[in-house]
Amino acid sequence: MPKTSSRKKSEGDSGDEVTISSSDSTDSANGPSAENFEDLLKICGEAGFWQFKVFMLASFCGFMTALHNLVYAFIGAIPSHWCKLPTNAYPDYSLENLKNLTLPRDAEGEYEKCQHFGVNGNWDTGNFSLGDIDTSKIVGCDAYDYDKSIFQTTIASEWNLVCGDEGWTSTVQAMYMFGILCGSPIFGALSDKLGRKKTILMATVVFIIAAPLVALAPNFTLMMLGRFILGASSPGIYGTSYVLVIESMGMDWRGLAGNLFCLPFAVGYMALPAVAYFIRSWRPLQLALSVPAIILLLTWWLLPESPRWLIRQGRFAEAEVILRDMARSNKKLASLPSNFSELTARIADQEKQEIKKVTWKSRVTGLLAGYADLVRSPRMRVRTLVIYFSWMSISMVYYGIALNAPNLSADKYIYTFISGVLEVPSYFMVPPLIRYIGRRPVFCGFLLICGTSLLSSLAFSQGSVLIVILALFGKLVIGAAYALVYLYATEVYPTLLRTYGLGTSSMIGRIGSVLAPFIVDVVGKGNKTYPTLIFGAVSLIAGFLSILLPETRNKRLPETVKDVEENKG
Repeated sequence: MPKTSSRKKSEGDSGDEVTISSSDSTDSANGPSAENFEDLLKICGEAGFWQFKVFMLASFCGFMTALHNLVYAFIGAIPSHWCKLPTNAYPDYSLENLKNLTLPRDAEGEYEKCQHFGVNGNWDTGNFSLGDIDTSKIVGCDAYDYDKSIFQTTIASEWNLVCGDEGWTSTVQAMYMFGILCGSPIFGALSDKLGRKKTILMATVVFIIAAPLVALAPNFTLMMLGRFILGASSPGIYGTSYVLVIESMGMDWRGLAGNLFCLPFAVGYMALPAVAYFIRSWRPLQLALSVPAIILLLTWWLLPESPRWLIRQGRFAEAEVILRDMARSNKKLASLPSNFSELTARIADQEKQEIKKVTWKSRVTGLLAGYADLVRSPRMRVRTLVIYFSWMSISMVYYGIALNAPNLSADKYIYTFISGVLEVPSYFMVPPLIRYIGRRPVFCGFLLICGTSLLSSLAFSQGSVLIVILALFGKLVIGAAYALVYLYATEVYPTLLRTYGLGTSSMIGRIGSVLAPFIVDVVGKGNKTYPTLIFGAVSLIAGFLSILLPETRNKRLPETVKDVEENKG
């Protein structure tokens, strides 16, 4: 009998012929054979209605994670503030008059935010006459008043995180990002052990509980703990859902699915400033953004387990049920071979036997050796360190620009909305560029253009609209670099080290997102142009270093470190 059989894809597929392997031991009357899960996926439909349903259900999580990923721009804002004035003791004086009498001015002629003139009397009770004000003596504030024209309350105003304590406000965002850093490997391991669906449920429950607890926290410490837990659960939902979608798609459709998966994140990014515009107090805003998370439970209920993961675990009966449902939704049920159950069971048994061969000792030993191999040899070390620095730089600049509206004198609501809108073109500009130009020139170009755009903005006076335009253009370009770095790193690392390389690169990249709010808030307090200078310089350095990476377009990917050292990929 022939070794292979083929059939045309059904209407709506790409139209290419599908070749399915068959072994000599299979009776041709039973239909074609399948040697791996990819063959089963081709039989049941690689990108039909079933995959569309899974995609829509799984990708909704991006909307929710975007809300909490970027809400710090509003709940962590530092309003204009000044020393608390004894307004009750002098009701006939306007606030402006009291400020003029009691507050010194800085070098730019603005009222000091953290100091007031000394008095011969009790400042707090207002038990002094205006003649007792001593303009030669300047005293630090014991309490503060805040401008409520933009924000009614923020985390900074509730706990007085100003005048030297701004770093604590930055920690609110840093803790969320640190949570993502810690949660990624934890939920990644749970996903491989317990399955995609159970892991998504666990992370969703934690997310739904932690989100409102942040708003209800009675003190700053518990609020920070809530932000950390919320961040830690985020990759358990988003990352695991992404894996579920990719595992459910045929090989030719995964790239498109990966790009489109980010769209709900962009929608959430755009929706955030709209909600924040109408809710100006941080606790009600946090609660309002937490309510839609309940929808995640509904999407989870309708999601299937990954049939690829079930096959890998040897659970062929459960996998077969899902695969038959896939075939039914994709209108492939009638064309399933009569030996489909046998094919599924055989492939599942093969996969399970491969897992049994891996012991815990060999797993740990291989893990340590894999990490060491990333930096052991010269060419491999250069690739690893450049990818590490580039990923960290991209993450820092991406979140830094997103949060930098106050230092750019920009309207925070409009700025954040436009930033969200720019996410969409950044996702779709990458595929055509890398197809026709290549990975390295596009990757380097994105970083160099972003750095140039940011540094060019320093030539304009503070408050100029051109500064905002250049910053947002940099956001567009660095967003595209963020979308590309995953693919580029995948192709730069050899097959045997790809998992180790991507895992460590992603974790080190999170360091940049942890540092971003401190650069915006703490460094920006000293000089509003410093954050832009830092982000621009870091982006340029990363761009120039990326020239050291190889071009991977239309090249054979390296399989081993030896291939890298011999420049074979």
